[in-house]
Amino acid sequence: MNIHLSDQPFTQRQLRVGELLKQLLGNLFLKEEVALPNINTRVITVSEVRMSPDLKHAKVFFMPLGGKNSEFILQSLINNNGLIKRGPPAVPAVWSLAAGQCPGVRRGGAAGPVQ
Repeated sequence: MNIHLSDQPFTQRQLRVGELLKQLLGNLFLKEEVALPNINTRVITVSEVRMSPDLKHAKVFFMPLGGKNSEFILQSLINNNGLIKRGPPAVPAVWSLAAGQCPGVRRGGAAGPVQ
């Protein structure tokens, strides 16, 4: 699965689909429409979604509120990836913690301006 490891910039289509998926996942988590065992999904913030060039794969950057239990939530999202059924069909997600990997996100999950 190649989630854009080259020096090529993202296409407008990748950016648009990524933003739509980000909003969809954020709303699913906020409305608690994703059943993750022992996790309050309302504390999960989706900061960025990067789409592969063929739009078949997504890498989702997230951060729980205050960065608490981030590794536990990451493992739960990975283990229960199939429970998110209201999203687009056939778009497997790779979950990743946002801090230090996503532009505009600082340690602790505080969002800043994207440059």
